[in-house]
Amino acid sequence: MVVFVTLTVLGVPFPLLWALWVALVDFLPMVGGALAGIPTVLFALGHSLTAGLVTAAAFIAYQQIENHVLNPVVMSRTVKVNPLLVLLSLLVGTSIGNWVGGFFGSFVAALLSIPVAGALQVIARELWQATAWPRPPDSEPPAEPGLAVRNEQASETDRRLRGAEQEPTKVELKAPTFDLSGGPCAWQRSDTSMSHSP
Repeated sequence: MVVFVTLTVLGVPFPLLWALWVALVDFLPMVGGALAGIPTVLFALGHSLTAGLVTAAAFIAYQQIENHVLNPVVMSRTVKVNPLLVLLSLLVGTSIGNWVGGFFGSFVAALLSIPVAGALQVIARELWQATAWPRPPDSEPPAEPGLAVRNEQASETDRRLRGAEQEPTKVELKAPTFDLSGGPCAWQRSDTSMSHSP
């Protein structure tokens, strides 16, 4: 659509044919933009220098937006992979493919990198869930991690107090006094009360 509008506004002949060419070749990941853009820009450049430069600028802007914004979002929603993982998998895949098989290797690796990233994500998720702490079936997890332990300790203390016939020891607290001389203050606790001493 972008190519069709640009070529029509610039008066380049056969804009629908070139737009169809770009749409079909652009399906190829990573290299489709270059394969579609180079002949289109050269044809527009043959029409006029201005048309060639404007077509090149429009095509570069379109490819940048498509490759860095649209493709990762669409691929991540289709394969349910994080957009950052899509970009990283394409970069790593094409680099490894280029190293192994040159241009053709990078093309094949670009085609395979997103499905491989999706498979690795599923494997990692399954391993994570398999190694997670086992949870008793039909039980709710505690609201806070330490809440169950604190409740257990509190109920044990209650049982001890109820089982014992004696009254709990009362602790008398006195208000702190402050030493205005600037020396350090310390709290001391006796058996029945806490007192402050300078």
